[in-house]
Amino acid sequence: MELVVAPIPEDAPNIFLPDFIGDLKKFADDSGAVHIFDKNTKALRLRECKIDEKQKLVHLLVNYADTNLTDPAFENLETGDLRIEPKLRGEGIAVSTHLTIDLVPKSPKEPIYAAYLEDVPGIGRTKLVPFLTSIAKQAGINFPWTDPNKKERKSRPSFTLVGAQSQKLKDDLKAGRLSWIELSKHHVDSRFDEEGILEEDRRTIVLKVKKNMKDKAVDLINRVRKKARDEGYTDMKVAYSPEEGRQTSAKFGTAREDVGDVLTIKVSEILLGQPRLQCETDLRDDVVTKLAELAVSNRNQ
Repeated sequence: MELVVAPIPEDAPNIFLPDFIGDLKKFADDSGAVHIFDKNTKALRLRECKIDEKQKLVHLLVNYADTNLTDPAFENLETGDLRIEPKLRGEGIAVSTHLTIDLVPKSPKEPIYAAYLEDVPGIGRTKLVPFLTSIAKQAGINFPWTDPNKKERKSRPSFTLVGAQSQKLKDDLKAGRLSWIELSKHHVDSRFDEEGILEEDRRTIVLKVKKNMKDKAVDLINRVRKKARDEGYTDMKVAYSPEEGRQTSAKFGTAREDVGDVLTIKVSEILLGQPRLQCETDLRDDVVTKLAELAVSNRNQ
């Protein structure tokens, strides 16, 4: 995806990320850079900011906490015993994501930067954009400029995260035809074996799309995704035929905040030696290394 930095007000001169990223890091180091919203029930926090001067990258660790989410429950696989871990007062269920941004702009004249966001359900573009804009304002980042009337003014940065390289997928859905939707759930109780010999590893249903949905295809997929998630289906696959070309497919999890992100943003898989915790307190060196390799390798493409 791409991070676009735009000035507020919009008629101010362009603002480039390297000109203020050091101030944003200092603010995060000093205060934690937190954005509390939705009637004080949710919070995003810039837990850590690391600037790699050599590779010209910045790595962010963003934590998200939500007091509205239900307490996590754990089940013993052998006995079926449940253990519920209740949240304490003021606590919210927390997750974290890594965001790596290339400090080299796509064009020397435009503040548009390649960005690499770890795919974590619950932290999508819709939350990160106002969060980044808010903490830049809290940090007091501003730039003096003179308007056409010779008046001295100040501007500050705002941010947008946009899909970049896979926009064609969404266009294909609009111009072509959505064919079917496949839903899968794993490790379900099987009715085919009562002696403990067979274990049902996966259950799958396929929904055939009878009408050509065109520009409403993404809305339909999102509706199905929400219902599938509520009914315990974790994986989702859609097949569609572009206006010109053979049938193709896209696969994603039902826990995603917005299926539209899958259909408009290029996704790369990275493998780690150790499992990721649900919420990290520090930037993971292995994640940072993988994202840095991806960013540098894509820089000249």
